[in-house]
Formats: sequence, structure tokens, C-alpha cells
Amino acid sequence: MSSFFRGLESIAGVVLVLVVVVVGVFLVWVWFSGFVGRGVSSVGVPVEVLKIEGGYVTNVGDGVVVFLWVFNAGGDVVLPRTVYVYRAGSRDVVCFADGLPWAIDPGSPPQYLHIWMPVGTVGEYGGVVAGCREAVAPGVLYEVKLVTARGAEVSVVLTAS
Repeated sequence: MSSFFRGLESIAGVVLVLVVVVVGVFLVWVWFSGFVGRGVSSVGVPVEVLKIEGGYVTNVGDGVVVFLWVFNAGGDVVLPRTVYVYRAGSRDVVCFADGLPWAIDPGSPPQYLHIWMPVGTVGEYGGVVAGCREAVAPGVLYEVKLVTARGAEVSVVLTAS
């Protein structure tokens, strides 16, 4: 009978060690995810967390219009500065706009960015330098990338209309 209980003691010891390891891993995971969730980088600079909620890209007159609903989920004001439009799967820029004057406050409802870029030329419009090599083709997928003043990037794939 005593050998039976000794066998149970060793099994109970292994189970107890496993429980302690699982709880320890869980606590470490919670600890690290808590730091990431605060929106602060390791050097104390607020992380820019942008989310594009939707939008469209289309031809209007002699230019291309990009319209984006952008949400700032970070802890600081974000300054979008440049928009690039690529054909999906390509790194060749079709359109761009640089020097955007907007600021997006944290936690506010999604704000819209409405950008017009002329086709066939590059020009300056109110401090924004913009241009397109070609018009967008309706029904074709385009990647629209937004770059902030600090270099954070967010992109979305949209079908041109």
C-alpha cells in the first residue's frame, strides 16, 4: 500500500510543477502584453497606431481622388504627411501627395482625408506636392499607403471606381 501512495506522490508532484509553469507563463504573457497595450515604445515615445476604416480611390476630372477614413488608436496626435498609391502587388508609385496638413487626434471618431492628385503632372497645391503618372483603372486593386511625419505606415487595398 505504501508504494501505491509513493507513486501518487510523484504524479501529484509532476502535476503541481506543470500548473506552476503554466501559471508563470500566463503571468509573463499578461505582463508583456500590458506594456505593449499602453501604446508607448521602449524609449517612452508614444506609438502611432493608425487604422484605415475605409475609403475609395477614383478618377475625378484631370486627377485621382483618394478618400480615407482614418482612426487614431494611439496615445498622441498623429500627423499624416504622405500618401502613396500603388497598383496592388507592385512597388511602382502611380500617385503620391506629400506635405499633407492634417492632424488626427487620439481617440476621436474616424476623420477623413480627401486628397486630389493631378494626372500627368506634379504640382503644388496649398503646400501639398502631388501628382500621378496615370489615371486609376476602374475595377483594379490599388494599395493606398499613408505615412506619418514620424515614419509610421499604414495601408489599405481598395478597388478603383
